[in-house]
Amino acid sequence: MQEHKTLVEALKHAAFHSREKIYYVEKDMTISKSWSYKELWEKANSIALKLHTLGVQQNENIILLYSPGLEFIAAFFAVLLVGAVPIPTYPPFAQSSLLRLLGITARSKANIVLIDRPVHFLNLKNKLSSNRLLKPLFKFFFKKMIVADDYLSQIKDLKFINTEDISVSGKVAPSLLIQPEDIALVQFTSGSISEPKGVILTHHNLIANIRQMVLLFNLNQGAKIFSWVPQYHDMGLIGCILMGVYTQCSLYMTSPINFIRQPLFWLQSMSKFKITHSCAPNFAYDLCVNRYDQNGVKNLDLSSIKILINGAEPIKISTLTRFFEKFSPYNLSKKTVIPAYGLAEASLLVSSNIQHEPLNIQVDRESFKSNKLILSRNQKNSVPLISCGSILNNLDVQIFDPETHRVLKELEVGEILIAGDSVTQGYLGVPELNQELYVKSIAGKHPAYLRTGDLGFKYKDQLFITGRKKDLIIYYGKNFYPQDIERISEESCSFIRKGCSAAFNLDKKSQIILVSELKQEVNPNLYSSIADQIRKDVLKMLDIPLSQVVLISSASLPKTTSGKIQRQLTKQKFLKHELEILNAQ
Repeated sequence: MQEHKTLVEALKHAAFHSREKIYYVEKDMTISKSWSYKELWEKANSIALKLHTLGVQQNENIILLYSPGLEFIAAFFAVLLVGAVPIPTYPPFAQSSLLRLLGITARSKANIVLIDRPVHFLNLKNKLSSNRLLKPLFKFFFKKMIVADDYLSQIKDLKFINTEDISVSGKVAPSLLIQPEDIALVQFTSGSISEPKGVILTHHNLIANIRQMVLLFNLNQGAKIFSWVPQYHDMGLIGCILMGVYTQCSLYMTSPINFIRQPLFWLQSMSKFKITHSCAPNFAYDLCVNRYDQNGVKNLDLSSIKILINGAEPIKISTLTRFFEKFSPYNLSKKTVIPAYGLAEASLLVSSNIQHEPLNIQVDRESFKSNKLILSRNQKNSVPLISCGSILNNLDVQIFDPETHRVLKELEVGEILIAGDSVTQGYLGVPELNQELYVKSIAGKHPAYLRTGDLGFKYKDQLFITGRKKDLIIYYGKNFYPQDIERISEESCSFIRKGCSAAFNLDKKSQIILVSELKQEVNPNLYSSIADQIRKDVLKMLDIPLSQVVLISSASLPKTTSGKIQRQLTKQKFLKHELEILNAQ
């Protein structure tokens, strides 16, 4: 397979050398749209010509708001063709996305937003001006961000361009010299609403990671990739879309909604189109098992599948076991489902393995307390762990103790540090945060290592992940920061004490709990209405339901001596029924 130095170079080569296509699959598994790579190239050039006439400058940030589909891919490459920087994010079909969109726009200082027809009909400018919570929440969330006081009024000056109205002209955009070190993507996949973090990735970063995945997963022009993972997510964008373009293979896309509504749609589509490669977070495999209906999958044949990546969130051994047991009768190979670890800051993949079955170990439960793990055969007092495979050849991963500034040995748990060709140069527009993002002067081959915030250890040259950032809330594969929920609840109701709330989710359940202190003067008759209003506003602004809103007395929320909220201790007290709940049923 020919190697390319930039993504633009990869698409151009595919346009003139590949006969494969990109397909969009509807919920009934019919194909509603398909483009050859040449047609994609032509559409991208037509959009690029429009951007050129608007005077778009090199390195200018452009936001992409698209419903799932091929139009997004054309817009993405159009931005690259003019030397600008694409910033994909999810369109605000729900009110929950408006604050995030404002934060990304303010952080990136973007003036142009590319959209498709469904987003055009949202009439975003009116929505941004009519939401009663938007103005006070914006001022609260973005008080640390350097933006104009009247920023909300400046939204009207944004240029929204519906690229579906741009017809294919057959003309080629003016040629620019795109360099490997030019920025190819700013990926806003992490960070709270108040501090959105856009990961800066160059052409070199992305292609270095893609090349490693091509070799590891044996991807070639004969491969067929299927993706329902959101196109603005690093797994969907880098692992599927950009991978498909680089390898010039067949790419099948669909909406995440089609999977969520009917998880077996994923497996049925892979069976129908003889898919070889796909990927999904851990929860997706659980959903397939939970929604399994023998009568609905009579003609299912999974024999064509070579690789199913399980990543993007903590991986459970039980999930892999249940998935294989349920679908092995449909010709699913046991070696097909492969655990992986990665993050946007590393251009996606950090570790995985297809050489052998994942390494499973039992670790003494008590040894976790000291972070020096002891292998055990006693299943009653041990924790089962599964490896995320071997580390990619072009990456160096160290396990680090931030307190002692020491590189840890095998079976010692610490923070995962990463260095290498695919690692980001930092976050967009936050130099103070970037200074804390890297660790320098440790025993390794590189001058600086990226701090992932994830915990793990090495064993037999395999990487094991033991935890995520401790307060991160994962709800059906999506990450939410507790401070976002807490701040919205405080703005929602004047009876809630500021800075005195704690949000967390319950282990093994998709239940999100919010514990909030009430001001002393609140009438007990209002408890129910207060909780209901908070639920409604959190659902409206973040699109996640709160399973329970727990109201407690003033000055009773666990905090450190310096005043920091102790969310994990609050969670423990909740589970042990040690909180004095005012609105208990």
